[in-house]
Amino acid sequence: MAGTYELWDMRSRNLVATFASERAALAFVQTSILTHGHDYAECLALVLENGGVRSGTIVTGPALAARSEHTGIDHAGKATAADEHLVRSRASIDDRNLGGLA
Repeated sequence: MAGTYELWDMRSRNLVATFASERAALAFVQTSILTHGHDYAECLALVLENGGVRSGTIVTGPALAARSEHTGIDHAGKATAADEHLVRSRASIDDRNLGGLA
């Protein structure tokens, strides 16, 4: 599906990150859960933005956490090589855009 996948914090109403694919967004969520704990996803929403028109929320909270479990994270708790690259690349881009405040 064309468009940009956005991860939003529903409490603060801030954009957390943007991704070119749903798979990359879900890998980011899963990696973040492994780092920060399961509660990390409780306030997150995954939204598809399509050409400046918000196409809608795909999944939120616990359902987002559950969906992220099927993204290529291996049983040792590490992202696959492809997902690891996507997450690192996205984080690097976000750090530059936010002046390292991400």
